[in-house]
Amino acid sequence: MKIRSTVVVATTLIILSARTGFTSDEVDKQLWCYAILTFKPGPQNIEWKLEEEVIVADDISDAQYYHTEIGFTCQVSSWFDAGLYFREIQNVQTDEWQSEHRPHVNGTLKWSLGKWDFRDRNRIEYR
Repeated sequence: MKIRSTVVVATTLIILSARTGFTSDEVDKQLWCYAILTFKPGPQNIEWKLEEEVIVADDISDAQYYHTEIGFTCQVSSWFDAGLYFREIQNVQTDEWQSEHRPHVNGTLKWSLGKWDFRDRNRIEYR
């Protein structure tokens, strides 16, 4: 039963994503590269994260966006995580690179309902 429901959910997601991929006559090709490195060098309740995302269009020479994020999450209790992060964003707007600095605080509420685990992440961001 568990495998069957997983197959149904996966099939539904594939069909929905395929449908949205063919909605435009002029297709703008983009490549989104996303990498995350997480590690726990010290106490086991603190996790560090380094994230990198790059978006290029048409051919690989047309970079449009990239960001780097670094920060940590601390497991305060079994039902709550708190995190402090900093994100540096470079974005092309009207043929000029724009830079943004976005410090943010994350709070994640966690709970279970039967066999289902839920996470509700909330972010306060300074822009």
